[in-house]
Amino acid sequence: MKNSFFANRLHLLYLTASVLTLVLLAVGLYSFFSFGKPKISVVMPVYNTEQYLNESISAVLNQTFKDFELILVNDGSTDNSLKIMKEFAQKDNRIKLIDLKENGGAGNARNEGIRHIRGKYTIFVDSDDRMYPQMLEKLYNYAQKNNLDITICLSEVFHVPENMYVPYQIVDEKTGLNYNLLQQRGLTIFSYKDIPNEFLLFIRKYVWNKLIKTSLIKDNDLQFDNIAHHNDSYFITMALISAQRIGYITDRLYLYRYARNNASSVNEVDDIKSLYFTFSKIKQGLQEHNAYKTLAYSLLMWIARAVPPENWLKDEKSLSYRNQLVALSNEIYNDIEDKSVFNNPQNGI
Repeated sequence: MKNSFFANRLHLLYLTASVLTLVLLAVGLYSFFSFGKPKISVVMPVYNTEQYLNESISAVLNQTFKDFELILVNDGSTDNSLKIMKEFAQKDNRIKLIDLKENGGAGNARNEGIRHIRGKYTIFVDSDDRMYPQMLEKLYNYAQKNNLDITICLSEVFHVPENMYVPYQIVDEKTGLNYNLLQQRGLTIFSYKDIPNEFLLFIRKYVWNKLIKTSLIKDNDLQFDNIAHHNDSYFITMALISAQRIGYITDRLYLYRYARNNASSVNEVDDIKSLYFTFSKIKQGLQEHNAYKTLAYSLLMWIARAVPPENWLKDEKSLSYRNQLVALSNEIYNDIEDKSVFNNPQNGI
């Protein structure tokens, strides 16, 4: 009996030691592979923005939150942008510089940045804008506290041709977040299922005011579109519908420069062609995520706001793409089984 007792005790001690060894090994491996990884990856594509680039990069480096990496992607710049980036990279080891020799567009540059991100969270910023000093700190702390997949902040918009700041009400309606609607519904943390008929309207499809959990990007293989305009709309829409927990703070933490290259110079055909490509792809993406029936009305209202009036268009190709957008809208309308949704004045915000 005594020998059996001691044998059992020794066996138990052996098992305990084995478990502890495995736990310590797992912790060690986790620490080894996590060592040196930043908490946030900041991706900045750069193309010929030498006028603003010093300010934009400095605004990232001077954040109150220090544990980040800055991935600069030179998109074949022909001005002094690459020189400026190299000078910063030599002074700060948090910077990773990727030099694409040819201009491939912002979507392609952002995708190149995604291949190098190592942080738990990722944010994409533009090289002619400016982050305010506490942006990363406030977004990160709120995301961590609430275990969020996506955390959104508000912004300020400076209209470059008019040399003026845009009123906040217009900013939030056009580029930000209609947080008043969320407050009316009592929502602080939400997903598309909580507010389906308004979801694709009240969150604007820009990436620069959203801190995104990197696993959400990687697990869903999210990529930006390599198109002339609206290259981030599909990416952020798929991120938003994949997110289980979306939250927001009402601090204005980002300065967006609007119409820096003069909005009137935007190619009409490229713009509406990109719209058609984007909305067609988003419809397909919603179907693949089993979210189409839930969000069909919201998608239809988004398209209705985006399609320009026929008399605004001068080119035959533009009119052709507009007609295709109208046809797409009709398809979505026919797919909405409960037409009573159109009678609710709260929908469509």
